[in-house]
Amino acid sequence: MNSLEDIEKARDLIRKAKFAEAERLLRATPDSENNAEAQQLLGVVAFQTNRVAEAVIYLQKAAIDLPEDGYLQNNLAQAYKLMGSLDEAKLAFERASELQVKFADPLNHLGVLYMQEGKTERAETAFLAAISRHSNYAEAHYNLGVLLGEVNRLPEAREHYQLALKAKPDYVQAINNLGTVLDDLGEHKAAEKFYRQGIVNSPNTPELYCSLGLCLRQQGKYSEACSEFKRGAEVAPDFFVNKWNLGFLQLAMAELSEGWKNYRYRHTVDRQSFLLPNERLSPNLSGRTIHVAAEQGLGDQIFFSRFLPELKNRGATVKFQPDSKAKSLFERVDGIIVEDLKEPDFSIADLPYLLGNSTVVPSVTIKPKEKIRLNMLARLTDCGPAPYIGITYRAGGAGANTLFKNAPPKNIGSVLSKISATVISVQRHSKPSELMQISSLLGREIYDFSDVNVRLEDALALMAVLDDYIGVSNTNMHLRAATGRTARVLVTHPGEFRWQVYGDTSPWFPDFTLYRQDVNASWARAFLQLEIDLKQDYG
Repeated sequence: MNSLEDIEKARDLIRKAKFAEAERLLRATPDSENNAEAQQLLGVVAFQTNRVAEAVIYLQKAAIDLPEDGYLQNNLAQAYKLMGSLDEAKLAFERASELQVKFADPLNHLGVLYMQEGKTERAETAFLAAISRHSNYAEAHYNLGVLLGEVNRLPEAREHYQLALKAKPDYVQAINNLGTVLDDLGEHKAAEKFYRQGIVNSPNTPELYCSLGLCLRQQGKYSEACSEFKRGAEVAPDFFVNKWNLGFLQLAMAELSEGWKNYRYRHTVDRQSFLLPNERLSPNLSGRTIHVAAEQGLGDQIFFSRFLPELKNRGATVKFQPDSKAKSLFERVDGIIVEDLKEPDFSIADLPYLLGNSTVVPSVTIKPKEKIRLNMLARLTDCGPAPYIGITYRAGGAGANTLFKNAPPKNIGSVLSKISATVISVQRHSKPSELMQISSLLGREIYDFSDVNVRLEDALALMAVLDDYIGVSNTNMHLRAATGRTARVLVTHPGEFRWQVYGDTSPWFPDFTLYRQDVNASWARAFLQLEIDLKQDYG
């Protein structure tokens, strides 16, 4: 058999995934080291058997004698990519696309690399070029949909996911992502239809159950949502995102024991610093010193600090390392030693699980420093007569995996215009246009106290002296609770576990009154009730 016959036979073996046989044949081929075709095929075999460094050597050698082979350049680029040599990979993909003007794959792969680097415009150009060569290229449409979704061009993302599914109807990732885009666009019924279709096509894909659960939660179908999350957990017990969403909803439905168990899988925790707890703490902790460290935001630290006294009740000495901004506050909480810890035992947010919590625990009490309290009261007096009502209308980050809370400032201004009060804005990073709008609706000045958010001691003092506080869930709500004062919470839909999904009160904040955004995202009912309540309290 001659070299040409060996190479053709090797190609056939590679197509059949018989890589070991192909490699033996190629190595036995006469003068294979100087045969570019043989070197290229050896590179393919090495790549397919996870010997990427060898693949690069073979393919580089083949490219010397086959400089115009775009498919070879594409294979070389793939090997570079796996090795982490991304600049070389991009050059090889570009070279492949230039040599093979009808070959769409290298442009799609090039787009993925640009997208990973955050080079949005270049990535979009590459994906569109790939699609221009192959209009039914499902993967390129999918990748472009991902890119457009990340930059919030949702209608365009929807279009490309639809095109991906037209080309490849059983493309599960495209089904899931299209549903997510429809959810983000408020088209929950349509999203639900896609998720259910995806589950029929791919019943062992946990992401679909998780997405369907989130979609049902958004529609206010909470029990159904829990059922889908649980089905996802059965399919993939180690898919932690699904368990986290299940736990978050269970807590919001007051199913505390199971909720805290699943809350351990939250995406916010660094499990390299805080190992996933499996064993609960003993009822008797006499003689033990428990080191607990902060996790998540300042508001969460204040919320979860309510579980620290139980450690002391069980006989433990409690040492807590909060965020540096909150250190002075926690130094005034009874039963807690504030200390910098080199190796904390637990995250504070794991305490409910570790303690086997199944009942509501009241907030800790933190009194403001008297001098700061008096200064804050004097500052309010300078603004006008009581009552002093603080407002906040936005909190959180509008990004992936974050809780973004937003209530319309104009509605707050309109409601407060019906009563006589001095209105104080405690909104962090408030926009002048927002304050002007509220002031215009009030028919009087609104006073900007946003600077108190810089120091928690100032914020705590303000929360202690305001006569009323109206706002979305934020750190100041937790501070308000710690001072023993009441508040009115504008709860964005769907409600999270601090505020639950039903009712006008929360067991965690029993003295607070809740005003809920409707399932359809309307605030009309909430602000009507708020107006009624304010008129009743302030005339």
